[in-house]
Amino acid sequence: EFRRVLFRSVEYKTRQRALILQFLSDNRERHLSVDEVFDYLRAQQSPVGKSTVYRCLDRLVSQGRARR
Repeated sequence: EFRRVLFRSVEYKTRQRALILQFLSDNRERHLSVDEVFDYLRAQQSPVGKSTVYRCLDRLVSQGRARR
């Protein structure tokens, strides 16, 4: 249920955004930092800037899909 609701919030899909959503879903019991998300993406060989991570997380927060 959580995963379905989380993924439904995405207007368009990119590989990076899908990886961020997957990481959030897999770690929903923990408070994650931007650095943890960023490091995860790098480990997945998905180069992305921290600003992209911030924007994606800000969008999820504004949609009520994530909390700060």
